[in-house]
Amino acid sequence: MAIPKALQPSTRLASARRQVRAFLKQVRRLQGSEFPQEEGREALAQLETHFETLHNEGQLLPDTAAESLIQEWVDKIDQSMPAYTNILGFILRSTNTRNAFEVYYPIKRLIHLVLGEQYHLMLSSEWDFIPFVWPLNLEFLPEFVLVGLPAPESGNVLLIPLSAHEVGHSAWVRHDLESKVGPTIDGLVNAVLQPLDPVSADIQSYIATVAKVQAQEVFCDLFAIKIFRESYVFAFAYFMSSCRTERDPVDPALYPSIPDRFSYIMQAGGALGLTIPPELLAEFSTRQIVVSDGEGEGMETKAVDAAVAMAVPELQRIAFEVVEDANVPVVRKSFVKNVLRALRSGEPYGGSAFLSEIVIAGWYALMEEGGLSSDGDQKKYDLLMEILLKTVEVSEYVRRVDAS
Repeated sequence: MAIPKALQPSTRLASARRQVRAFLKQVRRLQGSEFPQEEGREALAQLETHFETLHNEGQLLPDTAAESLIQEWVDKIDQSMPAYTNILGFILRSTNTRNAFEVYYPIKRLIHLVLGEQYHLMLSSEWDFIPFVWPLNLEFLPEFVLVGLPAPESGNVLLIPLSAHEVGHSAWVRHDLESKVGPTIDGLVNAVLQPLDPVSADIQSYIATVAKVQAQEVFCDLFAIKIFRESYVFAFAYFMSSCRTERDPVDPALYPSIPDRFSYIMQAGGALGLTIPPELLAEFSTRQIVVSDGEGEGMETKAVDAAVAMAVPELQRIAFEVVEDANVPVVRKSFVKNVLRALRSGEPYGGSAFLSEIVIAGWYALMEEGGLSSDGDQKKYDLLMEILLKTVEVSEYVRRVDAS
């Protein structure tokens, strides 16, 4: 028998109820997974609480509720469920054995130092070529930092410095650095545009907005090199080696050009007294930043480039201060040498070294072996990665024993 139309819930209300119910069912199914750390379980518990509330609100709506009330509830779903479906996938993948769990605790300590003890880390290998982070902008998981590293490189300890760039995004949010840097960027954009023909307020606002986005990326690079020193330079060069264009082909406005980023990284390296192999420097060229007259995309891009370039000294000062104020461990050259000596012997270092020291030594060991890039070098390369992971594990064990 057909249900009288007047007694049926609206199609939208019924569909939305089932969607939230399915989401909750998935959360509870994932709670039965085995988690190597408790952060994943805690994140699921917080999501369950939120979506259980959302579910109950939908159930309390009368089947004949006014469309305005249904729309208000459906809007809440639309604002949260699509994004948090991705988060559920991240949480599940954080349990995967392909993740380098050995580096979890050193990175977590970095987060605690820079952000605070209340913050949680979830580390995952992701099917994304680019490392990424959700930097403290998750409304229902406000104290979680989610760092995703490319799955094909999940066991590559040498790329761990890239995770510091991702943590830098969270530091930018946590310390509200845009409020400090923003006025500087606005002033620099105004200075860059002043000699040119007048531009509209909308165009000037667009240039300032893009410059602030790029300034955050530069800050993260400088934050990472301060912590991981030359190993960040090597990891950055490795990651960018296959890029065909100067700028991100998907969203060119998101990042400064690769040559410009490398130039800023090298300026910071100089301030830190780093020595970078000349052959690496030759792979990246820097260019003169010139702003030309005339509106249009060319002028806007050059104006952004010029403003960001002028902001680099201030961004470097702030990035270094954030790291220093957090008392992030400073790389000790003697420990880098000790780890490198062990790697040359084909064995893990038996003491407690900082993650940064281990990774720096690993890069030097790789370079001493000529890069280990031919097929015949695969076994030797894999062995080096295994020894590096074991060194991280041993260092963590020794550290805990010494602290007890």
